[in-house]
Amino acid sequence: MPRREQFHLSPLLIVDDDEAIRGVMHELFADAGYTISEARNGLEALVLLRQSAEPYVVLLDDRMPELSGEEVLRMIIRDRRLRRRHTFILMSGLSHLSRKLRLQRILQALAVEVVAKPFDIGHMEEAVARAQARQRSLHSFRLPLTRTSH
Repeated sequence: MPRREQFHLSPLLIVDDDEAIRGVMHELFADAGYTISEARNGLEALVLLRQSAEPYVVLLDDRMPELSGEEVLRMIIRDRRLRRRHTFILMSGLSHLSRKLRLQRILQALAVEVVAKPFDIGHMEEAVARAQARQRSLHSFRLPLTRTSH
């Protein structure tokens, strides 16, 4: 697990309607030095994502009331600002996700990694580390300042 002294860690947003899962993941990643926010459903997650001052790595459950993970991703892909700002990991207990072509296109377009539930903690830590790397590469690109001569 990366340490905060090596590089800046983007905060995590844990989105799951299961309080026990949110609690376990919160404890795991807080102990590793991450700043954590939580949402109980997709609607709460969208509010936090829109209001956030810095980019999140979002751990997003697929099956939730109000807005599922898939529905959240559909809204994200339509919002250019959110699409460029945050990085996502979709957590799913459904084995048939691979047969949903429209979802696969969204996952590919947003570079979303899928982690199967129940998940192995080591696999989740590795997925978060990869998402942190994607987040850094997204935000390390800066357009050069150009000078205009008059």
